[in-house]
Amino acid sequence: MTVPLMQVDVFTAELLGGNPLAVFVNPPEGVATARLQAWAREMNLSETTFVWVDDAHHYRSRIFTPAHELPFAGHPTLGAVAALAAKGLVESPVTQTTAAGAVECTRDADGMWWMTPPPGRLGASVGVPTAADALGIAPDSVRDAHPPRVVAAGLGHLLVNVEPSAVSRLLPSFAQMQTVLAGLEGSVGGLYAWAFSGAGTIHARMFAPGHGVNEDAATGSAAADLGWYLVYGAGVTDPSRFLIRQGLEMGRPSELHLRLNVDGVPVAVGGRVVPVFEARVSHFAS
Repeated sequence: MTVPLMQVDVFTAELLGGNPLAVFVNPPEGVATARLQAWAREMNLSETTFVWVDDAHHYRSRIFTPAHELPFAGHPTLGAVAALAAKGLVESPVTQTTAAGAVECTRDADGMWWMTPPPGRLGASVGVPTAADALGIAPDSVRDAHPPRVVAAGLGHLLVNVEPSAVSRLLPSFAQMQTVLAGLEGSVGGLYAWAFSGAGTIHARMFAPGHGVNEDAATGSAAADLGWYLVYGAGVTDPSRFLIRQGLEMGRPSELHLRLNVDGVPVAVGGRVVPVFEARVSHFAS
């Protein structure tokens, strides 16, 4: 048996931009988790997803970093549904089921895919000096309008609002970062530094040493966490839209779209997906 493999670039309209994703389609049911993890290490991307299509409006997904399995992630969600739709295997609206629960994905009239993330929760706050030290910046570069705080909408991150000029000059200490993240309640694998960079725009970087990914080019789950923080932590009640730019410092420019309080949905994350290649994998489970 051979297993179809598709690789796509997520949160970009340009080939070889955004965040790459490997999608294995309908691998044999019951394959050992260790085997899936080995394939994720082999692909050596920030995430690899394995999907099982049940019908045109539902599929199941398991998501792995090179280090371990995740209950949910954003760029694998939008990347997988776009890849499956391009092959005619699913059509909008689509429900993806992961360990974190069901996520609805829809394609808008412009061809962009959107996901409604799992319900979020606001977690512990972290002191400004601690967050600044992990990012390698002075404490006065961390803004107090939105204090550093853990948010989890499917996957937990520590969100740190910094001065716009600080985003590109972060010098993270991954050892210190892992110490900080490991001391937080729940599974918090990443630190998301973000800043308002203009009207309706946000510049962000995401570091995930706890997931085996020092820096991520585009992080849909962190964008969802930020949306949850703005709506439920900062009290944004008006319909709002933001463009999040990420991956610039990595040479993988990415654009994530964040919608708040639109059509009765508190948080939605959207983006474009570009196909890169297709292959068939032999000996998948041997």
